[in-house]
Amino acid sequence: MKKTILISVKPKFAQKILDGTKRVEYRRRIFKEDVGTMLIYESTTTRRVVGEVPVIGVLCDSLSTVWNRTKDVGGITAKEYYDYFAHKSTAYAIILGRPIRYEKARTLGDFGLTHAPLSFCYVTKKVEK
Repeated sequence: MKKTILISVKPKFAQKILDGTKRVEYRRRIFKEDVGTMLIYESTTTRRVVGEVPVIGVLCDSLSTVWNRTKDVGGITAKEYYDYFAHKSTAYAIILGRPIRYEKARTLGDFGLTHAPLSFCYVTKKVEK
């Protein structure tokens, strides 16, 4: 059975994911379980779960290979990308499906969580859309 994760994302990137212009999410570390859904927690000002997106797959390769394969759908500049992966030799790109923007943003408590993860966490509590 595929898992659900909640991932912390800066507001500008959360909005790009939800409007479909950012179709991959870059990460320095990746989940170990088989994930089917990614909940989008908009960090800083909003501090709410603003939507969700299916996880189609994960690309793992060298920094240059991942960048060259995803730069047109990554929603960030090359400088932002390489700064984010500074001192790393491997990059991960979570390949995203069609996003769902929630009509009303949800709290972490709605998902049984008390605080936002630094990167991501698994979520077991289901919430009606």
